[in-house]
Amino acid sequence: MQSTKDAISVAEPKKTTVPGFPASDLSDPEGPWQQAMAAAVDLGAPAEEFWPRIAEHGLLVPAALLGKGGWPVLWSRLHR
Repeated sequence: MQSTKDAISVAEPKKTTVPGFPASDLSDPEGPWQQAMAAAVDLGAPAEEFWPRIAEHGLLVPAALLGKGGWPVLWSRLHR
């Protein structure tokens, strides 16, 4: 996993598959990532920068959110 400032990449650059249980895909129109896009934009995220950032850094998660067990534990908790 690559680190960028205070974030950790949980999916490799240019990849849309996100590891964890359940596995997910950033580009799935019915998946959690695309459904969350509207909320992210409402909070000020520039939607037009999403795919260029994924291409460069992968999916980044704030390091402060990753406790013991890292991404797999966080994702399984969030997806319940």
